[in-house]
Amino acid sequence: MDRETLKSRVRAHLTENNVHGNEFGDDDDIFETGVLDSLAFADFLGFLDEEFSVVVERHDLDIEDFQSVDRIVAFLASRV
Repeated sequence: MDRETLKSRVRAHLTENNVHGNEFGDDDDIFETGVLDSLAFADFLGFLDEEFSVVVERHDLDIEDFQSVDRIVAFLASRV
């Protein structure tokens, strides 16, 4: 799957489930901007499993990999 497809799907999910409805760019920190909080992040990890068959184990969990759309896409590209 190419990066643009990954980005499109991730962005669509984050936009639909945006905790506070805040706007965000692809390189914006989605936690600082309020797009995700800790509970929404847990749901987001479930989305990654369902949508991309990517299970994030505790030992793989580096929050920096999930701080922005661009970082999430890079993480997914390395796993898909």
